[in-house]
Amino acid sequence: MRRLGEPDHRVTRPQHRPSAVRARPQLRQHRRHRAAGQGPQRFTHARVFDPLARNEDQLAGLHANTQIPKMVGALRLWEQGLASRYRTIGENFWKIVTDHHTYVIGGNSNGEAFHEPGAIAAQLSNNCCENCNSYNMLKLTRLIHFHAPDRTDLLDYYERTLFNQMLGEQDPDSAHGFNIYYTGLAPGASKQQPPFMGTDPNQYSTDYNNFSCDHGSGMETQVKFADTIYTYADQRLLVNLFIPSELRWQEKGITWRQTTGFPDQQTTTLAVASGAASLELRVRIPAWATGARAAHNGTTLPDQPKPGSWLVIDRSWKAGDRVDVTLPMG
Repeated sequence: MRRLGEPDHRVTRPQHRPSAVRARPQLRQHRRHRAAGQGPQRFTHARVFDPLARNEDQLAGLHANTQIPKMVGALRLWEQGLASRYRTIGENFWKIVTDHHTYVIGGNSNGEAFHEPGAIAAQLSNNCCENCNSYNMLKLTRLIHFHAPDRTDLLDYYERTLFNQMLGEQDPDSAHGFNIYYTGLAPGASKQQPPFMGTDPNQYSTDYNNFSCDHGSGMETQVKFADTIYTYADQRLLVNLFIPSELRWQEKGITWRQTTGFPDQQTTTLAVASGAASLELRVRIPAWATGARAAHNGTTLPDQPKPGSWLVIDRSWKAGDRVDVTLPMG
């Protein structure tokens, strides 16, 4: 299967703007090193990459957010034709971090650093889950998803982090849209700016003189909420996230509309708003959704999709068709 793409779509909530679908910038190798692929490899970090290539967790003590963009870069190197080792490094890192260094809300790090694997309860403070880390982990997750579209665990993680951390990282009462730096998880923790950014504990941020990385990634986050709701490849349309939105697949001449109150409600409706096309609709069934059911045009489908799989409906679609999916949360 070719690399997944992304049709044009927009989020229907008024506070969300559509994210533009753009071509990715490509790495340019110096001509002298192009044949051997040596140019980009000069920037790789062997101390970090070599253990990950062996699937070894040696992350303890490393500054967390410094490492995550390196993994995005590793995947990019593989995309540009370098050894599959770089894909392995990025994927191993993702698995190690999500399995052994990630808090329940999807974030990672305490005091900006990785610690011993599995030491989650021992690493609770008001300095957990730096916002930039989660922002970059979603970038890495999205990139891996493009090359492993059948994996629902990637999108389960994406959903968990998006809803439990990223949606809450901007201060709703701030006239300036200030963003949080850490999301503290210790007992009694609250969202407040770290001391090095300001002294008012009732503010997410008040810093105009020291523009932090989390301000930057926080602003970018607001225009990225729509960018992984849907992806596609050939005749397949993947519904990855449950967010009110409208998708215009221009190449197919069809427009879909998703209506949902998720996560406050356990249902989502996908309807063809206009056009017609033959395609395979694939709706993610999260690992937590035991007993999921679906109906097509009001008729309950006989098959009950398993948690951690896809609901697949392959047919010719026309305006007025709808699919209702129920995802029990109990």
